[in-house]
Amino acid sequence: MTVTALWLLVALQSGADADFFEKKVRPVLAERCYSCHSAASGKHKGGLFLDSREGVLKGGDSGPAAIAGDPTRSILIRALNYADDLKMPPKGKLPQTAIDDLSSWIRGGLAWPAADATVKAVKAADARQAIPWSFRPIRKPAPPAVRHGDWPANDIDRFILATLEASGFSPAAPAERAALLRRVSFDLTGLPPSVDELDAFLADASPDAYEKVVERLLASPQFGERWARYWMDVVRYADSVGFGGDYTLDDAWRYRDYIIDAFNRDKPYGDFVREQIAGDLLPVPVMVATGFLVVGPKELAEYDKEKLRMDVVDEQLNTIGQAFLGLTFGCARCHDHKFDPIPTSDYYALAGILRSTKTITANISGPLSGWNRRLLDPSPENAKALADWKAQAEKARGRLVGLRDRKSAVAEARAMEQTLARLKAEVGSSDEEIRRLEAALQKKKAVAPVSDEEVASRESEMAQALLRPKPVEVLAVEEEKKPADLRIHIRGDARNLGAPAPRGFLRSLPLEGARGVDPASSGRLQLAEWITHPDNPLTARVWVNRVWLHLMGSGLVRTPDNFGTRGEAPTHPELLDYLACRLRDGNGSLKALVREIVSSRSYRMTSRGGASDLENRLLGRRDLRRLDAEALRDAMLSISGELDPTRGGSTMTFSGRLFVQLESVPLPVDPWRRRAVYLPIYRGAAPPDLLEVFDFAPPGLVTGRRASTTVPTQALFLMNSPFVLDRSRTLARTLLGRADLDERARLDLLYRKVFSRTPTEAQARRAAAFLGGGGEEAWTDLVQALFSSNEFLFLE
Repeated sequence: MTVTALWLLVALQSGADADFFEKKVRPVLAERCYSCHSAASGKHKGGLFLDSREGVLKGGDSGPAAIAGDPTRSILIRALNYADDLKMPPKGKLPQTAIDDLSSWIRGGLAWPAADATVKAVKAADARQAIPWSFRPIRKPAPPAVRHGDWPANDIDRFILATLEASGFSPAAPAERAALLRRVSFDLTGLPPSVDELDAFLADASPDAYEKVVERLLASPQFGERWARYWMDVVRYADSVGFGGDYTLDDAWRYRDYIIDAFNRDKPYGDFVREQIAGDLLPVPVMVATGFLVVGPKELAEYDKEKLRMDVVDEQLNTIGQAFLGLTFGCARCHDHKFDPIPTSDYYALAGILRSTKTITANISGPLSGWNRRLLDPSPENAKALADWKAQAEKARGRLVGLRDRKSAVAEARAMEQTLARLKAEVGSSDEEIRRLEAALQKKKAVAPVSDEEVASRESEMAQALLRPKPVEVLAVEEEKKPADLRIHIRGDARNLGAPAPRGFLRSLPLEGARGVDPASSGRLQLAEWITHPDNPLTARVWVNRVWLHLMGSGLVRTPDNFGTRGEAPTHPELLDYLACRLRDGNGSLKALVREIVSSRSYRMTSRGGASDLENRLLGRRDLRRLDAEALRDAMLSISGELDPTRGGSTMTFSGRLFVQLESVPLPVDPWRRRAVYLPIYRGAAPPDLLEVFDFAPPGLVTGRRASTTVPTQALFLMNSPFVLDRSRTLARTLLGRADLDERARLDLLYRKVFSRTPTEAQARRAAAFLGGGGEEAWTDLVQALFSSNEFLFLE
């Protein structure tokens, strides 16, 4: 790794640590610790200061409060867990989630941003925070002149080539046709080309052969499935709420299918954004789209329900900021943003909009409540039918609970009888404890016994009640009956209120003609209009950067979720604005944007050769990229002929508490042979093992750019996974079943399926020697070896 790359990695990590500290650590310390352990309070009980990293490491009378990297040996964590005589805070134990956050902070090295002094100096010198580059208006740049005018295929190439020429570099050669087909097939659909598609492309000598392939891929339903998964990473999609009460979100799949359909229909990006923020308020409502606001993680067990509601608002607001604008709003919940022009007053102006929106119900108590659902067709007939369905389900649930209580009472009676017999044998029948137990036992014996058959019958009744047809509901928000402004929550405390913060948007980003918040509404519709305003410089830039990242391997801005001061500046700012203008002028068409990028020579370059900078920031060649987890999984199923093409619908097999099957066991029927985008994802459990090993996005965070690691556990997984072995065996049997092919023809077919090419003569000789005329096991081992190879795992 180069020194520059190492510096970048450290910088990115330190930025993430700083965000975690500002969002999860500082608010807890400020709210629950600083009153007794800070310079500002004038108190340092036990000799301990907790308002600086040095104070934490130095500690107080009992020694260092924390040991960086080791929360288990840190006195602070033991005190917070009430593990010893020292119990802090003394007035009440912190929620376990807060303790876990502090443990993670210590484990990560006690990051404590040292930028406060710098920010204050900037403010003192300038009387305001610097406005990030991304807040400047989008300008439509003219494509630059280039010396080698015969190379560009479109204007994208002119921007790339001009930068390369100015630095004395030249672009790499074009990729080979078969490698290009594999690349564009995976990029647009997440699946490899079939052998027939490969043969057809290689045989097509027409000048527009590649363009025809691109159009076919853009028109395929697999396009939406591929690009929906990218968006699901950004909007932290999952099928359960997470935390301790990890209830399933049984209707989340409808929002997932909405995303897939939106990309397949090429819904204009502005409409796509407006529908997710305020779809229920549009002239033609699209309520299912507002599942965007509902599918985030929620700690429903939080005892302080107003804090819970504000936590939900904070999570929604931070997701809106990062997903659409590339801004970290959450940093301003407790104090003015340390780096970006987002004061706390603006945070609560925006938060008031979402606090005036109903996301969770007043009764937060179980799988039939907790988060907001709405009828897809809210007719009076459907409303009555839904009420009847809920009544029947609650009735069946009540019967089941009562039966289980009786069964529990019978079991307790048996245990009491055993205890009573032991006590009589030890001390005699006159003991007061024996008389008390005998009286209690008589009450327990009055309960009628329950058979396993009765319990099974009631469970079946409950299941039938839940599975009865009912009017379609979707996860969706709605307006609160009395929308209202919030007051600033001092240090983020909902009980410590400051000045009023009228609902509105960022004052540092005024947009001419943008409507203010309607006092009679939450303001979500106006917020959606402000975000999608043609002059908003962030929205288009953030989206085209995401598209560029998925097609080219790295964004023009390499921090796709942070376009603020702490994010990176664009490597090609003129090209970024050019693409943003193309999106705006093209009515927000994703497919038009994708078509233009993949048609460029810059996209079609090889990853080898050429002269460019070591980190390829000048884009003089293609980045060699590993397949992401979903593409890797789906490719194996596709190549083995086992991929189930069924689209859409629920893949949940239960309702209520969490239960999940892993792909480390033999695959049953659907959904486990369907595309990975349809797999249920639960926040309280690890994802299917292949996804976990190959860097699946954490479903509780906005993830615009996944990690892409190369570690030994991945190779071990591919060598030992039953999933990989089963796909290898299936393909081996298919090849051996081709009686029309000899061994060399089977080998050629295998390589074309896996690598989109035939084997070299040397590879064919080695493979033949390995097979040695062997049968199914030898062929299975060969297929698995190819599935485990870098050529399969990486895109040229």
